[in-house]
Amino acid sequence: MPLSPPILYTRTSLLAHPTILTSLRNFINKSFHTSHLREPENWDPDINRFTDEDEVLDMLVEEGVMCLIFSVPESGTEVAKTVGSKVRGEEDGVEGDSREAGELEELEEMGEIVACGGAIPWTSAKWTSSGSGEESDSRKATEKSKESVVLDWEVKTVCASTDPRFSRTGLAVKVVDSVQDFLRKKVVESRRALGRELWETTVRAGDVLTLWVVTVESLVGAYWLRRGYVEVGRKTARPGTWGCKRGFEMLLLKKEVGLQ
Repeated sequence: MPLSPPILYTRTSLLAHPTILTSLRNFINKSFHTSHLREPENWDPDINRFTDEDEVLDMLVEEGVMCLIFSVPESGTEVAKTVGSKVRGEEDGVEGDSREAGELEELEEMGEIVACGGAIPWTSAKWTSSGSGEESDSRKATEKSKESVVLDWEVKTVCASTDPRFSRTGLAVKVVDSVQDFLRKKVVESRRALGRELWETTVRAGDVLTLWVVTVESLVGAYWLRRGYVEVGRKTARPGTWGCKRGFEMLLLKKEVGLQ
């Protein structure tokens, strides 16, 4: 079955597409439970990652971005070929050509989500609060990010369909790479607007964007290490964290991405 290109959404554009927002919540919850089947004795099957659409939006915050890939029936194959990776805008639906906005609408209406992955501004306060058995408030944790260019981002809710039709197609890699490329371009544009001298004195010296991941070691820790992330912290999460019954080893991972 054909796949759409990676399509990136802001919080605002998800609000403008409530059907997609609901599908996203359901897809993440299904993936959340599927991953726990490896350790059924340690995870509560009655706890969802997101109880409603508002929780998805709260997680994403105003500055965040979410990438989706849709499966496309045969009737949409030609449309999928003509639309490249795009970012959903706040007005006509996509940055750039309004014709492509209409084509994206067609893809979204006919397809179903098969992969997702997002990113939100990162602060060290998130790691301090993680594992306490309570969810941290992403909005509070990202307040400081509005004051300057964001160079540290947390990769969130990376999920890929387990449908055999999409096995070994690298869906998770595609959404993460699309988010990474989007963030890198965003930072490069900000640096160009400021000028290198002002950039290095007011923002950060060097040419690095840092991506962060907080995850369960036993479930997907090895995956992220294979993707080039390195461990920079760990702690034992308390029972109740993310629906666990007995606690688990939580990892803090990071990856530095060049801006060139």
